[in-house]
Amino acid sequence: MKNILVTGGAGFIGTYLVERLLERHDEYMVVIVDDNPIKDFGDKSDRVKHHTNCITDERMMSKLFELYEFFGVFHLAERSHTSDINELSEVVRINVMGSMLLANLCTKHECRLLHSSTNEVYGSLESDKKTHTYETNCYRPTTPYAATKASVDLLLKSYHKTHGTDIVIVNSSTNYGPRQDEDKFMPKIIKAVLNDKSVDVYGTGENIRDWIYVKDHAESLDLAFHRGTGGQNYNVGGGMVKNLNNKELVEKVSRSYRSVMGIEDRGVVKLINYTSDIVGHDFRHSVNYDKSTLRLRWKPNTTLDDGISQTIRYYAKGK
Repeated sequence: MKNILVTGGAGFIGTYLVERLLERHDEYMVVIVDDNPIKDFGDKSDRVKHHTNCITDERMMSKLFELYEFFGVFHLAERSHTSDINELSEVVRINVMGSMLLANLCTKHECRLLHSSTNEVYGSLESDKKTHTYETNCYRPTTPYAATKASVDLLLKSYHKTHGTDIVIVNSSTNYGPRQDEDKFMPKIIKAVLNDKSVDVYGTGENIRDWIYVKDHAESLDLAFHRGTGGQNYNVGGGMVKNLNNKELVEKVSRSYRSVMGIEDRGVVKLINYTSDIVGHDFRHSVNYDKSTLRLRWKPNTTLDDGISQTIRYYAKGK
């Protein structure tokens, strides 16, 4: 058996990645490092180990590397967005210092490190819906969270150049799908529709995100680890044809709900409660993933319509 470390393997994206690794790679034993409890992986649970170590704990992480002799590492653990300035030091500690520790250990033990990053490192695009970010775009992060992810991307690339560390980076657009935390935007919309309530939308609802279904993202991480070139980053997104703004997204979810459940919706106007926009809120994200299609043989398999329908069915069960 080959031992694979997945940091953040109990999280939303991490759980889908672990499921894919277990399904596609019979030779893998998956070791999860995450403070949260892990899900039941059914008849494959005997190939999963769980440790609650913090990724910044050098002594404990070093012990794990010695114990398991990892074949590779999928690094998904992170602290996400926060509006509390008092929490920023923790975001830096986990995202930057934790990643540097993993880079040191992967360098020492000569194993591949895949870093799950974000398209937010590129900053905001113009409103014309015709431009997309490429892997060659300069990094222009707006938020402290995006700045930490950009820092890690650049740090890992420097490790590759100066120490020969085998690293691959995947810059993903905004994820959605079943089992996502209900404080995220897509679940908020769906729960609002299901419970006949309104959903808060920042500003005028014109902000645009590139939505990728979580299973497609998990597939991209798997393929990037096994097919990606060391020192390279790869963009992955949900599709470059039409990126909806937040108002249009709420409307689409409402229409999908009517189609999936056979129940008349209230209409988009009544569903939305416009609130003040937040400082540093990027206007538009959209990635070009041609490189991933060419080099990794990856492209999104789930349309936004299908992904929303599947997600609605999941949350409708727990209405």
